[in-house]
Amino acid sequence: MATEALQMIDHELNVRNLMVVKVNIEQKINILGGVLSTNGVGMTEPLVDRDGYPRNDIDVYQVRKARHDIICLQNDLKEVTRKIEEGLHRLHAERAESGATSTSETDAETRRLKAFARISSVERGSPADQAGLRSEDLITNFGSIHIDNFNGMMSIAGLVQNSIGKALKIRLLRGLSLAQYDILLVPKSWSGQGVLGCKIVPL
Repeated sequence: MATEALQMIDHELNVRNLMVVKVNIEQKINILGGVLSTNGVGMTEPLVDRDGYPRNDIDVYQVRKARHDIICLQNDLKEVTRKIEEGLHRLHAERAESGATSTSETDAETRRLKAFARISSVERGSPADQAGLRSEDLITNFGSIHIDNFNGMMSIAGLVQNSIGKALKIRLLRGLSLAQYDILLVPKSWSGQGVLGCKIVPL
């Protein structure tokens, strides 16, 4: 029994260390994304002009390096996320077998892995604002859409357009503890643009 408990502690420490690595990778990707934004480009825009010469309106070397580093970090992030998922599954199985309870940190990470989109901004007085959406909320369910059937932002746009005036159940994760909230969002016309009044971006 003592050996099993020690193994469980070791596995949990490993998952927590991986979580730290994951956060660090995400922060690096965000910083590099800022480099691209400063140059006014993303990951796909050409770095040469119509004549085939390097563009003189951006720092080509800086952009090329940032793109390369982002791709490498995204691959690292996928691998770390996979290891976290495996570690969490193993931990939950061990805890279920031993009758122990999960820690709030590992539970929060389990919930986070189900998120597929993020609220990047909410307009005051909009349907999203009235429903209680906040900037930086993570979305795990948007009506019938969840991480297993999410096919990009067009799937959300299509669902919203077919749900004007109807309540959509949204499941959110909020704050450092990733507390879970269920809200009802009704897409409708308002004084601003669109029918939601918030910007949703994929993770």
